[in-house]
Amino acid sequence: MARSVLSYALHKFQTEKAQKLMSKANNATDRELFAAFNAATKITSEDLQREYSSEEVKSLCLRTKVRVKMHYFNSVWDAKLKREKKGRLANKSDSAINAMLVRATKKEKYKPYTAKHVAQYNHIAKCELKRKNNLRLDRWKRERRTSQTLTRSEPESHGIQPGNVSAGLASPPARFELKLPDMPVL
Repeated sequence: MARSVLSYALHKFQTEKAQKLMSKANNATDRELFAAFNAATKITSEDLQREYSSEEVKSLCLRTKVRVKMHYFNSVWDAKLKREKKGRLANKSDSAINAMLVRATKKEKYKPYTAKHVAQYNHIAKCELKRKNNLRLDRWKRERRTSQTLTRSEPESHGIQPGNVSAGLASPPARFELKLPDMPVL
C-alpha cells in the first residue's frame, strides 16, 4: 500500500468541499449522487505520485491551454469588487477608479494576503491541476485506442479487402427514414 502524500491543507480543502456539496443535498438520492460525484473527483495519493513520460509531457504542453488566474489572492481586485458592490465605482472613469484604489492602498484599508495563504492555495491548485492532467492523458489514450481500433476495422466492415480496392461497398448502408402518422389536414 502506498503511503499517503496528501497534505493537511489539501485534506482540509477536500473535506470542506465535500461538506459544502453534501449540504446542498435535499434527499437520500441526492446525497448518494453527491457522494459518488465527490468520490470520483477526489484527489488521491496515486494521482499525485504519477510520473509523466516525455511523450505525455509533450502532449500536455501542446494540447493544454495556459490560463492565468490573476484575480486569485489579489487584494486590489478584492477591494475593487467590494467598492463595485457598494456602488462607489458607478459613473467613474478608469483613472478615478485607479486613483481611489491607490489611496486605499496607501491608507492600508485592505491587507495583502499572507505568503502562507498564497502558498496553501498554490499547493491545492497544483494538486488539482495534476489530477486534471491525469484525466486528460487517460482520456486522450482511450481516444487514440478507439480511433486505432476503428481505423483497423473500417475496411473489413465495408467489404473492402486489402488487395481489392475497386470492390466497393459490400452492401449499401441502411437509410433511416422517419415515417409520420397520417394526420388529417385542417
